Amino acid sequence: MFGTSRTKDLPNAFGKADIWGGKVDTGYSELRFQGLTEDNKIIFRFMDVNIQSNEDVFTRYGQNTSNVYSNPFGGITISQSTKPEAKISQLPPNTTEFLFPIDNKTLNIGGYTVHVISATPFNLEYKVTK
Repeated sequence: MFGTSRTKDLPNAFGKADIWGGKVDTGYSELRFQGLTEDNKIIFRFMDVNIQSNEDVFTRYGQNTSNVYSNPFGGITISQSTKPEAKISQLPPNTTEFLFPIDNKTLNIGGYTVHVISATPFNLEYKVTK
């Protein structure tokens, strides 16, 4: 199995990158070896998952606050605000199964190159470069 994960910068109040280097998960991809066909083609299953998030510095680092005000008519008024919560949802995976000729040797996927060294019905030897 070969997998990658994707992230983006955690946005600050101005939409720029968080100064502490925070990241937001945006998804991942997996390439899985499923075996060989009778005519020696590699069976791969590729799965891509996207994650949607509105997370920012306020939802990650924010804190609950309380403000105390004196009421001109007597007494004290306390107002509380809670930090906003991030909404994070994983979309259903996009999965594709495909055949790959064993003599082809290289497969380009998502900015990476998978170099097939050898394959048997139960084992795949490979090297990954970017």
